[in-house]
Amino acid sequence: MKFSVGFTDVKLQQYAIAASLILSGIFSIVNCLQFKIPGTPYVLGTGVLSVLGTSFTFLPVFENGIAAMKATGTDAEDAYGKMLGTVMICSFLEVFLSFIPKDKLRRMFPPLVTGVAVMCIGIGLTGTGMKYWGGGAVCAETSWKNHASAYDLVGFGPPIVQNNT
Repeated sequence: MKFSVGFTDVKLQQYAIAASLILSGIFSIVNCLQFKIPGTPYVLGTGVLSVLGTSFTFLPVFENGIAAMKATGTDAEDAYGKMLGTVMICSFLEVFLSFIPKDKLRRMFPPLVTGVAVMCIGIGLTGTGMKYWGGGAVCAETSWKNHASAYDLVGFGPPIVQNNT
């Protein structure tokens, strides 16, 4: 299975990947340094060594959304832009929640609620985890599923089959 959001322009794909990696680096630096926001008691960043990065686990969601939009006649680039815009708008919820004091958040989301939510996420990711533990979607789709060619890859040559006739 090849992940694709419908782009036919390779330069646009390369740009999107490069932009995500550059922003991951910038946001990792900001997160590690912890900047105080002037005039407020708030800080930007955790001050803890951590690496922020992109995740490709969102691709199936994007692919389904973009496929649904393309089915209604929306161009692939426009559909991708709408998905990015949706993510950007929804990210403001996370920003808003970050300003709520911890004790109020714990009352809004008690351990029973968060525990069940995290367990459901884990259950939902079990199938994906097993697939990626075994080598991922790329390994599942490669031509070396045939054992004879796998022997060639590791340098043993084709397996010897004895015919006792």
